[in-house]
Amino acid sequence: NSLPKTNLEELLLEVVSSCQDVIFDCEWKGVPYNCCEGFKPIFTENGFCYSFNSKHSMNNFIGAGRNYEREDFELHLIYETDQKWSIVIDMNSVEENNVRVYIHDADEIPSVDMAPQHIWKRRIKQIFFSSKQTYTTKEVKQLSIKQRHCVFPDEIKLETDSIYTYSACMVECRMKEARRLCGCVPFFYKHIDGFTYCDLKGLGCIAKNKKILQKGLNCPCELSCMNTVYEVEKLTEGVGVEDEPLEIGFVSWPMVRYKREILFGWVDLLVSFGGIAGLFLGFSLLSGVEIIYYFTMRACCMVYRNKDELLQL
Repeated sequence: NSLPKTNLEELLLEVVSSCQDVIFDCEWKGVPYNCCEGFKPIFTENGFCYSFNSKHSMNNFIGAGRNYEREDFELHLIYETDQKWSIVIDMNSVEENNVRVYIHDADEIPSVDMAPQHIWKRRIKQIFFSSKQTYTTKEVKQLSIKQRHCVFPDEIKLETDSIYTYSACMVECRMKEARRLCGCVPFFYKHIDGFTYCDLKGLGCIAKNKKILQKGLNCPCELSCMNTVYEVEKLTEGVGVEDEPLEIGFVSWPMVRYKREILFGWVDLLVSFGGIAGLFLGFSLLSGVEIIYYFTMRACCMVYRNKDELLQL
Protein backbone atom coordinates (compact mmCIF):
# COMPACT_ATOMS: atom_id res chain seq x y z
CA ASN A 1 0.00 0.00 0.00
CA SER A 2 2.98 2.33 0.48
CA LEU A 3 4.06 2.08 -3.17
CA PRO A 4 2.96 4.95 -5.42
CA LYS A 5 0.35 4.02 -8.01
CA THR A 6 1.72 6.38 -10.66
CA ASN A 7 5.09 7.86 -11.74
CA LEU A 8 6.76 4.46 -11.38
CA GLU A 9 9.61 5.56 -13.62
CA GLU A 10 10.73 8.17 -11.09
CA LEU A 11 10.65 5.54 -8.35
CA LEU A 12 12.87 3.23 -10.40
CA LEU A 13 15.37 5.98 -11.15
CA GLU A 14 15.76 6.58 -7.41
CA VAL A 15 16.77 2.98 -6.67
CA VAL A 16 18.88 1.89 -9.68
CA SER A 17 22.65 2.26 -9.58
CA SER A 18 24.23 5.22 -11.31
CA CYS A 19 26.88 4.82 -14.00
CA GLN A 20 29.67 5.86 -11.62
CA ASP A 21 28.70 3.05 -9.24
CA VAL A 22 28.58 0.36 -11.93
CA ILE A 23 31.13 0.95 -14.71
CA PHE A 24 34.75 2.03 -14.25
CA ASP A 25 38.31 1.79 -15.64
CA CYS A 26 37.27 2.18 -19.28
CA GLU A 27 39.50 2.40 -22.34
CA TRP A 28 38.35 3.47 -25.80
CA LYS A 29 40.62 2.53 -28.73
CA GLY A 30 43.49 1.89 -26.30
CA VAL A 31 43.21 5.24 -24.50
CA PRO A 32 41.79 5.81 -20.96
CA TYR A 33 38.21 7.02 -21.25
CA ASN A 34 35.54 8.46 -18.96
CA CYS A 35 33.00 5.62 -18.87
CA CYS A 36 29.97 7.76 -18.18
CA GLU A 37 30.64 10.05 -21.14
CA GLY A 38 29.94 7.14 -23.45
CA PHE A 39 27.65 4.83 -21.47
CA LYS A 40 24.19 6.35 -21.08
CA PRO A 41 21.14 4.95 -19.26
CA ILE A 42 18.35 3.46 -21.32
CA PHE A 43 15.03 1.80 -20.52
CA THR A 44 14.45 -1.38 -22.53
CA GLU A 45 12.05 -4.32 -22.58
CA ASN A 46 14.90 -6.32 -21.01
CA GLY A 47 15.30 -3.90 -18.11
CA PHE A 48 17.35 -0.84 -17.20
CA CYS A 49 20.66 -0.84 -19.10
CA TYR A 50 23.69 1.28 -19.92
CA SER A 51 24.30 1.63 -23.63
CA PHE A 52 27.30 2.78 -25.65
CA ASN A 53 26.76 4.38 -29.08
CA SER A 54 22.95 4.19 -28.99
CA LYS A 55 20.83 7.10 -30.21
CA HIS A 56 17.95 5.88 -28.02
CA SER A 57 19.76 6.32 -24.69
CA MET A 58 18.84 9.11 -22.30
CA ASN A 59 21.03 12.19 -22.01
CA ASN A 60 21.10 12.34 -18.23
CA PHE A 61 20.42 9.91 -15.44
CA ILE A 62 17.66 11.89 -13.75
CA GLY A 63 15.08 14.11 -15.41
CA ALA A 64 16.17 13.28 -18.93
CA GLY A 65 12.71 13.10 -20.41
CA ARG A 66 11.56 10.14 -22.41
CA ASN A 67 11.89 11.21 -26.04
CA TYR A 68 15.00 9.01 -26.39
CA GLU A 69 16.14 10.42 -29.74
CA ARG A 70 18.93 12.75 -28.66
CA GLU A 71 19.58 15.77 -30.85
CA ASP A 72 23.16 15.97 -29.55
CA PHE A 73 23.88 12.29 -30.23
CA GLU A 74 27.27 11.73 -31.84
CA LEU A 75 28.59 8.35 -32.94
CA HIS A 76 31.89 7.10 -31.56
CA LEU A 77 33.64 5.94 -34.72
CA ILE A 78 36.50 3.49 -35.28
CA TYR A 79 39.03 3.99 -38.07
CA GLU A 80 41.45 1.56 -39.66
CA THR A 81 44.42 3.60 -38.42
CA ASP A 82 43.34 3.47 -34.75
CA GLN A 83 45.58 1.70 -32.25
CA LYS A 84 42.73 -0.59 -31.19
CA TRP A 85 39.22 -1.30 -32.47
CA SER A 86 37.72 -2.01 -29.06
CA ILE A 87 36.43 -0.70 -25.75
CA VAL A 88 37.50 -2.01 -22.32
CA ILE A 89 35.20 -1.85 -19.29
CA ASP A 90 35.08 -3.15 -15.75
CA MET A 91 32.00 -3.53 -13.56
CA ASN A 92 31.11 -4.18 -9.95
CA SER A 93 29.39 -7.34 -8.65
CA VAL A 94 29.73 -9.26 -11.92
CA GLU A 95 29.88 -12.62 -10.15
CA GLU A 96 26.62 -11.99 -8.27
CA ASN A 97 24.83 -10.22 -11.13
CA ASN A 98 25.96 -11.63 -14.47
CA VAL A 99 26.17 -9.00 -17.20
CA ARG A 100 24.23 -9.51 -20.44
CA VAL A 101 26.14 -8.07 -23.39
CA TYR A 102 24.11 -6.95 -26.43
CA ILE A 103 25.88 -5.86 -29.61
CA HIS A 104 23.59 -4.06 -32.04
CA ASP A 105 23.33 -1.12 -34.44
CA ALA A 106 23.02 2.43 -33.08
CA ASP A 107 19.57 2.78 -34.67
CA GLU A 108 18.18 -0.42 -33.17
CA ILE A 109 16.06 -0.40 -30.02
CA PRO A 110 17.11 -3.17 -27.58
CA SER A 111 14.10 -5.45 -27.17
CA VAL A 112 12.99 -8.94 -26.18
CA ASP A 113 13.52 -10.00 -29.80
CA MET A 114 17.27 -9.71 -29.27
CA ALA A 115 19.34 -12.38 -27.55
CA PRO A 116 22.52 -11.33 -25.72
CA GLN A 117 25.71 -12.15 -27.60
CA HIS A 118 27.31 -13.11 -24.30
CA ILE A 119 26.55 -13.36 -20.58
CA TRP A 120 29.67 -12.14 -18.81
CA LYS A 121 30.65 -14.02 -15.62
CA ARG A 122 34.33 -12.93 -15.59
CA ARG A 123 35.40 -16.21 -17.19
CA ILE A 124 35.92 -14.35 -20.48
CA LYS A 125 38.22 -11.35 -20.86
CA GLN A 126 37.75 -10.58 -24.57
CA ILE A 127 34.76 -10.61 -26.95
CA PHE A 128 35.59 -10.01 -30.60
CA PHE A 129 32.80 -9.74 -33.15
CA SER A 130 32.35 -9.25 -36.88
CA SER A 131 29.99 -6.87 -38.64
CA LYS A 132 28.03 -7.93 -41.73
CA GLN A 133 26.00 -5.23 -43.43
CA THR A 134 23.36 -5.64 -46.13
CA TYR A 135 22.31 -2.64 -48.20
CA THR A 136 19.70 -2.48 -50.96
CA THR A 137 19.82 -0.53 -54.21
CA LYS A 138 17.02 1.94 -55.05
CA GLU A 139 15.93 -0.14 -58.07
CA VAL A 140 14.61 -2.78 -55.66
CA LYS A 141 11.85 -0.35 -54.60
CA GLN A 142 9.89 -1.37 -57.71
CA LEU A 143 9.19 -4.66 -55.92
CA SER A 144 6.60 -4.85 -53.17
CA ILE A 145 7.66 -5.24 -49.53
CA LYS A 146 6.25 -8.77 -49.59
CA GLN A 147 8.42 -9.65 -52.60
CA ARG A 148 11.71 -8.19 -51.35
CA HIS A 149 11.15 -9.00 -47.65
CA CYS A 150 12.64 -5.72 -46.43
CA VAL A 151 11.61 -2.11 -45.78
CA PHE A 152 13.55 1.02 -46.71
CA PRO A 153 14.25 3.36 -43.74
CA ASP A 154 11.90 6.10 -45.03
CA GLU A 155 9.23 3.81 -46.46
CA ILE A 156 7.05 3.14 -43.39
CA LYS A 157 6.49 5.82 -40.76
CA LEU A 158 6.63 4.51 -37.20
CA GLU A 159 5.55 6.22 -34.01
CA THR A 160 8.43 4.70 -32.03
CA ASP A 161 11.28 5.96 -34.22
CA SER A 162 12.03 8.45 -36.98
CA ILE A 163 13.44 5.73 -39.26
CA TYR A 164 12.27 2.18 -39.81
CA THR A 165 14.05 -0.69 -38.08
CA TYR A 166 12.81 -4.19 -37.32
CA SER A 167 13.14 -3.73 -33.55
CA ALA A 168 11.24 -0.40 -33.62
CA CYS A 169 8.44 -2.03 -35.61
CA MET A 170 8.19 -4.92 -33.14
CA VAL A 171 8.21 -2.56 -30.15
CA GLU A 172 5.40 -0.51 -31.68
CA CYS A 173 3.43 -3.69 -32.37
CA ARG A 174 3.73 -4.77 -28.72
CA MET A 175 2.79 -1.28 -27.51
CA LYS A 176 -0.41 -1.33 -29.56
CA GLU A 177 -1.29 -4.81 -28.32
CA ALA A 178 -0.62 -3.79 -24.69
CA ARG A 179 -2.89 -0.79 -25.14
CA ARG A 180 -5.59 -3.01 -26.65
CA LEU A 181 -5.40 -5.58 -23.84
CA CYS A 182 -4.79 -3.33 -20.84
CA GLY A 183 -5.48 0.23 -21.97
CA CYS A 184 -1.91 1.32 -21.19
CA VAL A 185 1.78 0.59 -21.88
CA PRO A 186 4.69 -0.07 -19.46
CA PHE A 187 6.77 2.95 -18.45
CA PHE A 188 9.96 1.65 -20.10
CA TYR A 189 8.56 2.52 -23.54
CA LYS A 190 9.06 5.84 -25.28
CA HIS A 191 6.40 8.43 -24.48
CA ILE A 192 4.01 8.72 -27.44
CA ASP A 193 0.78 10.69 -27.64
CA GLY A 194 -2.17 8.35 -27.33
CA PHE A 195 -0.27 5.79 -25.24
CA THR A 196 -0.83 6.12 -21.48
CA TYR A 197 1.71 4.75 -18.99
CA CYS A 198 0.38 1.99 -16.74
CA ASP A 199 -0.20 2.36 -13.03
CA LEU A 200 0.19 -0.63 -10.68
CA LYS A 201 -3.12 -2.11 -11.78
CA GLY A 202 -2.17 -1.72 -15.43
CA LEU A 203 1.20 -3.41 -14.84
CA GLY A 204 -0.67 -6.32 -13.28
CA CYS A 205 -2.63 -6.65 -16.50
CA ILE A 206 0.61 -6.51 -18.51
CA ALA A 207 2.09 -9.27 -16.34
CA LYS A 208 -0.95 -11.51 -16.94
CA ASN A 209 -0.57 -11.09 -20.70
CA LYS A 210 3.23 -11.36 -20.74
CA LYS A 211 3.34 -14.52 -22.86
CA ILE A 212 1.03 -13.03 -25.47
CA LEU A 213 3.00 -9.78 -25.66
CA GLN A 214 6.37 -11.50 -25.93
CA LYS A 215 5.74 -14.53 -28.12
CA GLY A 216 2.08 -14.69 -29.09
CA LEU A 217 1.95 -11.80 -31.57
CA ASN A 218 1.92 -11.99 -35.34
CA CYS A 219 3.46 -8.61 -36.16
CA PRO A 220 3.79 -7.61 -39.85
CA CYS A 221 7.41 -6.52 -39.44
CA GLU A 222 10.18 -7.07 -41.97
CA LEU A 223 13.90 -6.43 -41.68
CA SER A 224 15.24 -3.07 -42.77
CA CYS A 225 16.73 -2.93 -46.27
CA MET A 226 19.82 -1.40 -44.62
CA ASN A 227 20.54 -4.05 -42.02
CA THR A 228 23.67 -4.83 -39.97
CA VAL A 229 24.26 -8.11 -38.14
CA TYR A 230 26.92 -8.54 -35.44
CA GLU A 231 28.24 -12.02 -34.73
CA VAL A 232 30.70 -13.06 -32.02
CA GLU A 233 33.75 -14.62 -33.69
CA LYS A 234 36.17 -15.08 -30.80
CA LEU A 235 35.96 -15.42 -27.02
CA THR A 236 39.21 -15.30 -25.04
CA GLU A 237 39.20 -16.93 -21.61
CA GLY A 238 40.76 -15.21 -18.62
CA VAL A 239 43.84 -16.46 -16.81
CA GLY A 240 42.31 -16.75 -13.36
CA VAL A 241 42.38 -13.06 -12.46
CA GLU A 242 39.06 -12.38 -10.75
CA ASP A 243 39.01 -8.62 -11.31
CA GLU A 244 40.11 -8.71 -14.97
CA PRO A 245 38.14 -6.24 -17.16
CA LEU A 246 36.24 -7.06 -20.34
CA GLU A 247 37.38 -6.00 -23.81
CA ILE A 248 34.79 -5.81 -26.63
CA GLY A 249 35.84 -5.03 -30.19
CA PHE A 250 36.01 -5.85 -33.89
CA VAL A 251 37.85 -9.04 -34.77
CA SER A 252 39.18 -7.74 -38.10
CA TRP A 253 39.08 -4.95 -40.66
CA PRO A 254 37.30 -4.28 -42.99
CA MET A 255 33.76 -5.52 -42.45
CA VAL A 256 31.78 -7.66 -44.88
CA ARG A 257 29.13 -5.86 -46.93
CA TYR A 258 26.41 -7.51 -49.00
CA LYS A 259 24.33 -5.89 -51.73
CA ARG A 260 20.69 -6.69 -52.50
CA GLU A 261 19.73 -5.76 -56.07
CA ILE A 262 17.51 -6.84 -58.95
CA LEU A 263 19.42 -9.12 -61.31
CA PHE A 264 16.51 -9.91 -63.63
CA GLY A 265 13.80 -7.24 -64.07
CA TRP A 266 10.90 -6.68 -66.45
CA VAL A 267 13.14 -5.20 -69.15
CA ASP A 268 15.42 -8.24 -68.96
CA LEU A 269 12.36 -10.50 -69.21
CA LEU A 270 11.13 -8.67 -72.32
CA VAL A 271 14.56 -8.91 -73.96
CA SER A 272 14.77 -12.62 -73.15
CA PHE A 273 11.35 -13.36 -74.66
CA GLY A 274 12.32 -11.36 -77.74
CA GLY A 275 15.55 -13.31 -78.09
CA ILE A 276 13.77 -16.67 -77.75
CA ALA A 277 11.09 -15.68 -80.29
CA GLY A 278 13.76 -14.49 -82.73
CA LEU A 279 15.76 -17.69 -82.35
CA PHE A 280 12.91 -20.13 -82.90
CA LEU A 281 10.35 -18.15 -84.94
CA GLY A 282 12.39 -15.52 -86.71
CA PHE A 283 10.36 -12.96 -84.77
CA SER A 284 11.64 -9.72 -83.28
CA LEU A 285 10.20 -6.66 -81.61
CA LEU A 286 10.56 -4.78 -84.90
CA SER A 287 8.50 -7.48 -86.62
CA GLY A 288 5.75 -6.98 -84.06
CA VAL A 289 5.74 -3.23 -84.70
CA GLU A 290 5.53 -3.89 -88.45
CA ILE A 291 2.48 -6.14 -87.98
CA ILE A 292 0.71 -3.44 -85.97
CA TYR A 293 1.68 -0.86 -88.60
CA TYR A 294 0.41 -3.09 -91.45
CA PHE A 295 -3.07 -3.51 -89.97
CA THR A 296 -3.53 0.03 -88.61
CA MET A 297 -1.64 3.00 -90.03
CA ARG A 298 -0.98 1.42 -93.46
CA ALA A 299 -4.65 0.48 -93.86
CA CYS A 300 -5.79 3.98 -92.89
CA CYS A 301 -3.34 5.60 -95.32
CA MET A 302 -4.49 3.37 -98.18
CA VAL A 303 -8.15 4.17 -97.49
CA TYR A 304 -7.41 7.90 -97.43
CA ARG A 305 -5.35 7.73 -100.62
CA ASN A 306 -7.98 5.76 -102.54
CA LYS A 307 -11.08 7.44 -101.11
CA ASP A 308 -12.08 8.85 -104.54
CA GLU A 309 -12.07 5.39 -106.11
CA LEU A 310 -14.02 4.02 -103.17
CA LEU A 311 -16.64 6.77 -103.58
CA GLN A 312 -17.05 5.93 -107.30
CA LEU A 313 -17.63 2.31 -106.38
